Amino acid sequence: MTRPWADSSSAAQGSSSAAQGSSSAAQGSSSAAQGSSSAAQGSSSAAQGSSSAAQGSSSAAQGSSSAAQGSSSAAQGSSSAAQGSDSVAGSGIFDNCDAPRAWGLYFQDSASPQMEALVELHNNIMFYLVIILFGVGWILLSIIRNYVSSNNPISNKYLNHGTFIELVWTITPAIILILIAFPSFKLLYLMDEVTDPSMSIVAEGHQWYWSYQYPDFLDSNDEFIEFDSYIVPESDLEDGSLRMLEVDNRVILPELTHVRFIITAADVIHSFAVPALAIKCDAYPGRLNQVSVLVNREGTFYGQCSEICGILHSSMPIVVESVSIEKFLTWLSMQ
Repeated sequence: MTRPWADSSSAAQGSSSAAQGSSSAAQGSSSAAQGSSSAAQGSSSAAQGSSSAAQGSSSAAQGSSSAAQGSSSAAQGSSSAAQGSDSVAGSGIFDNCDAPRAWGLYFQDSASPQMEALVELHNNIMFYLVIILFGVGWILLSIIRNYVSSNNPISNKYLNHGTFIELVWTITPAIILILIAFPSFKLLYLMDEVTDPSMSIVAEGHQWYWSYQYPDFLDSNDEFIEFDSYIVPESDLEDGSLRMLEVDNRVILPELTHVRFIITAADVIHSFAVPALAIKCDAYPGRLNQVSVLVNREGTFYGQCSEICGILHSSMPIVVESVSIEKFLTWLSMQ
């Protein structure tokens, strides 16, 4: 899919390298001319001493070497310019790329307020869970060490049996769960709320690709903008593309804009999931689900179908690209 905002800085750098190389070639040629002039002067003054002629010949040789180096720099600059021109269409595609990492143990970088809230909730709960883990672990180890039969053959039954201790280890976990539930339910209901979206996108799952429709915008044929999004085969991947995650048509969104996704399916149950945006919504045939998102930065965000839907379940990835309002309008004008 053509992107008019593709970065052309590589081409500019390549042209600059070519210009510098040409300048080096010109300086080398000038050095050669000066060396030749020195050689001529040295030959004409042979009567004054053969050392001057030798110095002139050396200067000519140095000038020829400088010219050769300048020509080489010009060739390298031309090569850089060619590479820059070739990468105009491809550059910018993988900038700000948020995707799964090998052996990753944490969340992807958040790109929406919902995901930031989820990460904060996770960190807060994990803090208390670590304290509980060490506390319970210390109790178990101390009991094993102090009340093993070799150390204490006669145990006091009131240390591990009794109304009070049973109330403590029953009520305390219940209170902790209630304290965790309040912020969890609050965030859950806030994420389910769809407030005054600026635009809507319909995402429909198929076996095994996604179809998207922009019902708020019309194309050149006065029809809704819509397209299918298929996985890019491994044989067609560009250098730096992500295997099993790249698609031929991306979902283009403007940043800092409330967007509502209306999600459904055409055949079996699918699941629309983009971790960096905190989107995970099931797609059911004959039913519409909705989820809202506000992307707070530009970037490319990857997801996949998260519901087993058949033999090619792993071959229907999702790619959402967030761009500025100006670039989004440019993309709309090209549809």
